Amino acid sequence: MDIILFSSLARWSGIKMMRTCSVPLYPHSKTVYQIDSVTIDVVDRGSVFTFILVHGHCSNKHAIFFDAIFENSPHNVVRFDSPGQGDAMGVYSLSYMDEVEVLSSVLDHLRECIQGWSLNCTALVGHSRGSNVSLLYVQRLILRGPKLSELPYVVVVSGRFDLSGTLTSQLTPEEVLQLENGNEFTKTFPGCRCPLTITPAFISERKRLQMGDACQALSQADKLVVIHGTNDRAVPPGESSLMTQFYSEDEKASRLRLVDGATHNWKYKLEEGYSAFCELVEKLLSAHRKD
Repeated sequence: MDIILFSSLARWSGIKMMRTCSVPLYPHSKTVYQIDSVTIDVVDRGSVFTFILVHGHCSNKHAIFFDAIFENSPHNVVRFDSPGQGDAMGVYSLSYMDEVEVLSSVLDHLRECIQGWSLNCTALVGHSRGSNVSLLYVQRLILRGPKLSELPYVVVVSGRFDLSGTLTSQLTPEEVLQLENGNEFTKTFPGCRCPLTITPAFISERKRLQMGDACQALSQADKLVVIHGTNDRAVPPGESSLMTQFYSEDEKASRLRLVDGATHNWKYKLEEGYSAFCELVEKLLSAHRKD
């Protein structure tokens, strides 16, 4: 897997990629690419499959579940920080579609610069908000009319199907009233480096966005798996059943896994969670290797 970094990241990040030399990563090697003040970590293990890790709200590429995948997966892994999160400069956006643009730019870059890289041999592994960003990216692809077999795999980790109340649930009644009156304000969220500006547009976006089309298409292509902890207090475990509602009951048994006692950030039951992740994903990929 040879990589040359010279294209532009999403305009939302305000960051340009710097050109580097082509570096052969295979076999079993890790490389960190410095892109101005943003880093994209790549580990190439010589697999035909690549995992793209998409982190959640006020999080970063070093979320503990992602560290487990990055260090232990037998497949190639790419991880990055969204603008304003982790190591990345820029301003973090509460807009899901801004995050979709960032993911799209990363994937476009991989397509341009990595020889042999293919979207249909790629799994977008999204945690929490990152799973919605991944599904919305797939939804955008569907509008372009590709074959279902050309879609990436999506692994939803602790994801939410219904976005309509996601932001308001983190606000006080007074703050919600401000938004209803058309006002904006700043608020500090746990895990974020700086206060974020909240506008009525963010609430409208969450009410408008739907996960159903992407989940249905991925289920038809058998390219969706979901893992969730039963002790998740941030996203109700029942959301996972909504993600997999387009699978038959028999299919759900091998595409959905609830990990007993696991929390939203997987601080507890990480080993069990990662084991379940590996089992789900390998069953999925094995089914497609036979095709």
